[in-house]
Amino acid sequence: MKTFLSIAKTPGATGSYYYNSFFQALNLDYKYEALQVDTLGGILNTLKAPQVMGVSVTMPFKRQVVTFLDESDASVIDTGSCNTVKVLNGKWVGYNTDLAGVRWVIANLPPNGRVQILGDGAMSLMFQKVLSRKRREFNVYSRTLGNWEDRHTGYEIVINATALGTVSSESPIELS
Repeated sequence: MKTFLSIAKTPGATGSYYYNSFFQALNLDYKYEALQVDTLGGILNTLKAPQVMGVSVTMPFKRQVVTFLDESDASVIDTGSCNTVKVLNGKWVGYNTDLAGVRWVIANLPPNGRVQILGDGAMSLMFQKVLSRKRREFNVYSRTLGNWEDRHTGYEIVINATALGTVSSESPIELS
């Protein structure tokens, strides 16, 4: 059976449900499995097993996985992060499909308004890079930058690039 894996610090069940339902409906001998991962090094043998056809990568591994790729497309080279690994002829080829979404979001932002980015991980860095290229001003707030407590300072546009709100019902806007 061909396998597609998803790796995350805190995996959800949505991907497994949809992909496995899709595979079953099309009578494909594939399975999709979401794995809870603490470190990439500990899971590499599983990820590189012969039956694995691809890996979906999420936080906090999008930047770390780049060092394990055999080839990278332009989106990975541009962003320094990877969210999709396709196994081609035994080689890991990395893609960053998030970048198209980031570009779309930024293209559809109101032309005026102060932009605040919450978080400083791979998604945040993509937003920062694309906003900078568009010469759009922004501020970044994160715990590691030491300014997280200052994030409630009147922004018209808030981009949440944290796990808050996705892995729990907590809101990064309401938390103090």
